[in-house]
Amino acid sequence: GVGGAGGSAPPPLPPPPPRPATHAYADAMNTLPSRAAALVREGFAAQQRGDLVAAEHALRRALDLDPDEPDALQLLGGLARRRGDAAQAEQLLRRSLAARPRQPHVWNALGNLLLAGGRNAQAQQAYAEASELLPGHPDAHYNLARALHAAGRLPEAAESLNRALAVAPQPTVAMLHLHAQIEGAGGLIASALATLAKALAAA
Repeated sequence: GVGGAGGSAPPPLPPPPPRPATHAYADAMNTLPSRAAALVREGFAAQQRGDLVAAEHALRRALDLDPDEPDALQLLGGLARRRGDAAQAEQLLRRSLAARPRQPHVWNALGNLLLAGGRNAQAQQAYAEASELLPGHPDAHYNLARALHAAGRLPEAAESLNRALAVAPQPTVAMLHLHAQIEGAGGLIASALATLAKALAAA
């Protein structure tokens, strides 16, 4: 009888069908971002303790898994600049920005690289991007003021520097020195001397 002690056992359930290879590939691909992020953290930690060889190795492995990993790209860009390879540094920073455009610190780093290479107009554009993305941070405003001052665009330099001073917790010596330079170039000699005295007092 059905359900009785002498009843036959129900037939075993068939095994689950194998998952298509495409599903297995998708599962593997889904683990790549987290593995790449772990390698970026490893690389950053190595950089912080001064082991630049280990840092680059970890960051390159991250790019092997995810070629567009923006943090790995920008950190490698910083390492390239440290060893004097400006061309590779620029390429890596631009790749990072292509993958994730809203990175004000990377725009600022790119501006520094370009300005050091004498490419003032492009540096201004990079600093402007950084200051628009992070208007409450003084560094990009100050750096844009530096580039504008170097290009002889004094009113715009003064405007950018005033924005930096407005959001800085307190003026840095570099900001005060640039302020004095802009005032002096504009013929405000007495004001420039007073600003220089402030800079010397803050140094």
